[in-house]
Amino acid sequence: MRKLVHVLLVSGLAVTLLGAAAQPASAGAILSPVTASASNTFDGNILHTIDQTGLSPTFISGVTDFNTYIAGGPTHASPDASNAWSGSLAALPIDLDFGLGATYSIGDLALWTSFSGFSINRFTVFTANNAGFVGAVNVGSFDANDTLPPMAAQVFSLAPSVGSFLRLEILSNEGGPAVNLSEIGVEVSPNAAAVPEPASLLLLGTGLAAVARRRLRRR
Repeated sequence: MRKLVHVLLVSGLAVTLLGAAAQPASAGAILSPVTASASNTFDGNILHTIDQTGLSPTFISGVTDFNTYIAGGPTHASPDASNAWSGSLAALPIDLDFGLGATYSIGDLALWTSFSGFSINRFTVFTANNAGFVGAVNVGSFDANDTLPPMAAQVFSLAPSVGSFLRLEILSNEGGPAVNLSEIGVEVSPNAAAVPEPASLLLLGTGLAAVARRRLRRR
């Protein structure tokens, strides 16, 4: 009886592992980067783009589901020096660098910009695994638009990448004397390299079952 229970337990573990591997991947969470810097600042503070000031509703960084949050229509209040950042048009291109705090698989990008010509227009996004962006990966070039206050989120689909740093290279605005960014949110999920692949789990489960069978035969 004990032998049978042992075999069932080991086989059950294999089935559990396989069942876990078969579960669909959960949607990514929305993350506020933990560090931010700008190659130029005209007004405000680049740290306001990662502290959710002016954002309604707010989210729990790294926990709230990205798609669910965006579907709720979050907006940012009219930007000013207390809740946003702006850079001089004369300083373009401007690099905004963000540290994510860990290495993630990076999905979509959400940003809240401005209105009356101060919005970001053309920009390129890079991801990297180092703060110097050595070997950075270009994950897409995009156009953002002017929005009326309160500003709605604009979402951009980045090419799949893994990294711990993200850079927005701002190339143009909508015609105003400065360019604004009010808030940023990044869709992230755990780095896939740290999660066992289904094939690996299958081999593990099969191996455990085989060990159990050999022990039973010996007894």
